Amino acid sequence: MRKVFEPNVPQAAWVRLAEREGLLVIAPNGWNVSENQGSGDQQTWNDLRGPQPGVISEEDDAGFVDAVVERELPARGFDPREVFVVGSSNGGMLTFRVMIEFPERFAAAAPVIANLPENAIDDPPVAKPIVIINGDADPLMPWEGGVVGFGTGAPVRSGVDTLNYWRRVHGLETTEGDLELLPDTEPTDGTRILRAEYRPVPDAPPLVTLYRIFNGGHSLPLLATDPQSPLPASFGRRSLDANGADLAWAFFLPFLAPPGPRIDLDASGTRDVFDLVEFFRQLDAGSRAADLNCDDALDAADATAFLTFLEQD
Repeated sequence: MRKVFEPNVPQAAWVRLAEREGLLVIAPNGWNVSENQGSGDQQTWNDLRGPQPGVISEEDDAGFVDAVVERELPARGFDPREVFVVGSSNGGMLTFRVMIEFPERFAAAAPVIANLPENAIDDPPVAKPIVIINGDADPLMPWEGGVVGFGTGAPVRSGVDTLNYWRRVHGLETTEGDLELLPDTEPTDGTRILRAEYRPVPDAPPLVTLYRIFNGGHSLPLLATDPQSPLPASFGRRSLDANGADLAWAFFLPFLAPPGPRIDLDASGTRDVFDLVEFFRQLDAGSRAADLNCDDALDAADATAFLTFLEQD
């Protein structure tokens, strides 16, 4: 877990993004199957590939992530409409699982160097925007599909089949993608990045995006100027043509909540007495989401504003 916050590891790109944009990072830990405990750095996630005793977690990790978000957001005052989930490798596969089983909790997702499992999986009850970042020369997460982790893990679908699953659940399976080859900012790295965007209508934000890294290995792309530790040779090449966290954030931006007060406070899809209960709970917790009149104070005036907005709506 400590490795997430060390400045030179790839995961730190998400921390730097959060510091720059004023975001909250929630970094839950997985399960160490060899030690049967949830602390340390040798963790795994239960990622939809089915039971693999002694190899990866068999805990309800998707439910765990959902529960952590539900607990932390009101206490920290962040808007529950602006929750995004990201993960890499086994964590990227967990990201897929979370977006299949708990999509209502999240605005969008960014799985990195991850494919869906080969076995049959359900469709999500609602499809949310997703951006996938994968290398096509990844020795651990094979672009063409197959077993992962140098032949030791359960099989996954190909990168194209993973993309097409998300296109299908979004109703975009027949939509032609907008393709763009990103600038080759670091010619010496031997990689290029192709962006494929799929939109419901022209000029709308893409609901599904794939960044295919030609010759890219098992790593988050980073700029040459970004802090980074050496990549093991067995992982393949790291692309230095873009910062993967910034690519994901650019995809997320259109899905930020609109400004102004939010009356459906419990995110149930209806505005009713339960929203009033949630309002007073957030007010008691000191959540900034309860500042409905936007005066930087949490007081009775916000309750009046709530009732006024409810009547107007």
